[in-house]
Amino acid sequence: MKDNQDTIWLLTVKCRPTAYPWVEGILEETLPDRSCIGDSYSFRAKVYNQGSKFGINQGRISKLAVWKNDPERKGFYRKTIASYDRGWDVRPADETGKAVLQRIVEGLEESPEQQI
Repeated sequence: MKDNQDTIWLLTVKCRPTAYPWVEGILEETLPDRSCIGDSYSFRAKVYNQGSKFGINQGRISKLAVWKNDPERKGFYRKTIASYDRGWDVRPADETGKAVLQRIVEGLEESPEQQI
């Protein structure tokens, strides 16, 4: 994942009021007009309003799964970039995966608290 001065990384988080604390979303490299030009990654996470000893870095995220989106691989066949369930099941294997994970975790930790 190489940052280009003309591109931005857009993190979109979706949450349904009845699904607290679960959220899902996508991280994608886009042009300023928001057209996707690079890789994109989907994620699903359990994000609480308060940090916990079970969270990533004792933060708000207690569960997180990140997949690389690929039109050739869907569902169970998607490439898992990272998986955390109160501990690491799958850690990112390369620098790109680490950068993707960092962007998602930072975005989720900075997201507003959900109304229950």
